[in-house]
Amino acid sequence: MKNIAIFISLLVALLGGAWAVLNIGGQESPKSGESQLPVETPADGMPEATTPEGEGVDQLTRSDQGGGAVNISATYITQKILEQDPSMQKPEYDPLKEMVFLIAMNTHSVDLLGYNMAKLTILKDSKGNELKPVGDWQSVSEGGHHRSGYLIFSRPDSLELSDQAGSLELLVKNISEVPERSLIWKLPLPEN
Repeated sequence: MKNIAIFISLLVALLGGAWAVLNIGGQESPKSGESQLPVETPADGMPEATTPEGEGVDQLTRSDQGGGAVNISATYITQKILEQDPSMQKPEYDPLKEMVFLIAMNTHSVDLLGYNMAKLTILKDSKGNELKPVGDWQSVSEGGHHRSGYLIFSRPDSLELSDQAGSLELLVKNISEVPERSLIWKLPLPEN
C-alpha cells in the first residue's frame, strides 16, 4: 500500500511539474474553487504531501497560514471523495459512526516525523464536544518534510452535519513552535 501511495505522490508531483513548465509566465490564474497550491518536487527529492482531488474537494479542504515554516492542510473526507479516486489509499473507518480527515503537512526546514499527530490533534464542534482521534495516525505518506495521513474521530450522536448553523474545528497543537493551529468547517457538511 505504501508503495502505491508513494507512486501516486510522485506521479502527481511529476504532472504538476510538467504543468508548471508548460504554463511559464502564468498567463491564467486558477479559476474560482480551484486549488492555488502548487505541486512540486522540492530539493530533498520527496513529493509534497497532497490533498485529494475531485469534485467538491476544495470546499472540504482547509489550510493554515504556514506558521513555523510548516503548512498544514486538512480535508474532511466523504465516501464520494473516496469513490472519485479509486487509486487513493482508503482509511479504515465506519462512515456511519466516524468522521475522517486527511491531513497533509509540508515544509522545507522542519523534520515532521517526530510529531505524533493523534496526540496533537483534537476536533471540536459548536456544541462544546472535544474529540480525540480514535486510534493512531493512518499514514499515507511519511517523509521528513512531507507527510500525510488520516485521523478518525467518533461522531457524537448530537452532531448533525446537515445543521445550518455551527461548525467543526480541527485544532493541531505544538507543531514547529506554533502553539495551536485552527482549521474550521462551517456546517452544513456532506454526510458520509
